[in-house]
Amino acid sequence: MAEREMENRNDGMQTVAAVSVEDRRTAQLTYQAARPGNEAGRVSRWRGGLKMLGLILLGMAGAAAYPPLDWSWVGWLMLIPLMLAAWTATSWRQAWRYGFYWGYGFSFCAFFWLREIDPSVPWLLALVLALFPACWAAPVPWLRWTLTLPQTVRLKGETAVRAALERPLKWYRELALLAVLAAWWCVWEWVRSWVGTGLPWNDLAASQWRNTVLVQIIEYTGVYGVSFLVALVNLALALTLLNLHYGVKTGRLPRPVNLLVALGLVVAVLAVGLRLADRAVIRPASGKTITLTAAVLQGNISQRRNADERRSQEALDKYLALTDQAAVVRPDLMVWPETAIPDPYWAVGPVSGRYREGVTRRLQQYRIPMLIGTIDFAPPAVPGQRMDIVNSALLFDVSGRVAGKYSKMHIVPFGEFIPFRAWLPGPVIRMLDMGRDLSRGRSCQPLELHSGVWGGINICFEDVFDYIARREAQLGANLLLVITNDAWYPTSSEPEQHLANSVFRAIETRLPMMRCGNNSASCVIRPDGVIAETVFQTPSGKPDYRRHGEGIGLFTVTVPVDPPMTFFTRFGNLFVLACGLIVALAGLLALWQWRLDCRKLREAFE
Repeated sequence: MAEREMENRNDGMQTVAAVSVEDRRTAQLTYQAARPGNEAGRVSRWRGGLKMLGLILLGMAGAAAYPPLDWSWVGWLMLIPLMLAAWTATSWRQAWRYGFYWGYGFSFCAFFWLREIDPSVPWLLALVLALFPACWAAPVPWLRWTLTLPQTVRLKGETAVRAALERPLKWYRELALLAVLAAWWCVWEWVRSWVGTGLPWNDLAASQWRNTVLVQIIEYTGVYGVSFLVALVNLALALTLLNLHYGVKTGRLPRPVNLLVALGLVVAVLAVGLRLADRAVIRPASGKTITLTAAVLQGNISQRRNADERRSQEALDKYLALTDQAAVVRPDLMVWPETAIPDPYWAVGPVSGRYREGVTRRLQQYRIPMLIGTIDFAPPAVPGQRMDIVNSALLFDVSGRVAGKYSKMHIVPFGEFIPFRAWLPGPVIRMLDMGRDLSRGRSCQPLELHSGVWGGINICFEDVFDYIARREAQLGANLLLVITNDAWYPTSSEPEQHLANSVFRAIETRLPMMRCGNNSASCVIRPDGVIAETVFQTPSGKPDYRRHGEGIGLFTVTVPVDPPMTFFTRFGNLFVLACGLIVALAGLLALWQWRLDCRKLREAFE
């Protein structure tokens, strides 16, 4: 009987020990809320609601780091509320919710320009994009407990753990954890660029796109190196504020070692960036170069999703007239933007016929090669099926022959094709459908735009994906040429955000970039990321990349004949791979610590 009672007692103790802290706290709050006249439940709900609202508003404020406000200094502060909320959360569920609230506010404002497609899109897309900061925040409490507290403290129970967490920890433990969390942020930025929306847009690095010196390390690390640096400073600032709060309570103010290390790293990156920026500008001039003069035509045609014959003819007349004007200065190349004319070049129809006739006549008359963006057709991937419809850039020689063609490889979900079309409800498809799904191109082969000038073509938002420009540089491109049509968003900040995310491709490959937009952001970007020429200038004579309107950009670009490959061009995103390895090792270490804790607890009850 005594042995059976002892076994029952041990089983009961193990059961109690297995109950999580969060479950016990929930049960306690439920009991308190059920007591007559007790206000604990109501106060808890009010506090939770205020936290939710505060995180949403602070997330919205973080979007000020990007155009149209473009306050880059906000980028160094925007993660502080998210970090403080996740760091002080009592469970992974609570940290996940905090991350979701912050992420929803940030995503709603940062992508508010999508309202020009449909007013509901920013509200719905923010629900998806908020999942990424939520997943980043979820493991923060667990990593904090397992990686910064000694096992002797963790095993003393909840009271001892909370007391230990409410005072500054060893600075080297905190610094290591901050580095892991900054790497964890970069991993989720990379995941967001491929999973779900496939949208590497407005990453942390993009908040610093005008900080030319800082972003030069992208030549080696890709954009994730800048994101890591900005995230580390944010996290170090948050932890410094928290440690000051704890220090005031205990009367012992800690030294901000973590913040000093993070700021020291920023200074080091700036010092390296100065040297890299100078080298990027000097290096092409030191070798053989070719000077290319291109006339970039910006027609400022409104978006014509389902244009009738009159509106298509209006667009054709506008671009043919701009071609006639630009031919006077005899450029080496004429460039039209993406889908400048709504009707496909090779289609059967009155506008398409006049399209071909007008282009051919001007090629033969002016003897100037032309590159135009148009919807085109390609042989099907599977023989026997209908022709593929592709978004293409056609390069014509002076005789009117197609000398080269590039078809867009990364097509826009819900814009150029409907993902999961068979499973979506009819009203959603009718709201977004353009009557056809485009197919992907199959080659990154550069086009010879001029003798010795090989252009790596990017169409629309392809210039925000690093893998396309990188592959084109590997295949011999010595110039990046972007053709886009941002007329989908005529009154919003989308064109400027698009440009901000595009600049990094020039730095990664150290190639000059020329952009041709239908209504904005037609410019030349130097290999150091500086915007050198635009269609319009400010009253002070500086390039004006924000101005919309019709115009002709006569751009002169110095193209290196045989540019050396950069580290990033050769090896790609090794930095984000290193971030993934750091996070994996930290996760394994945390799991090992948790397993040791479980073993110690079992031994205590045996």
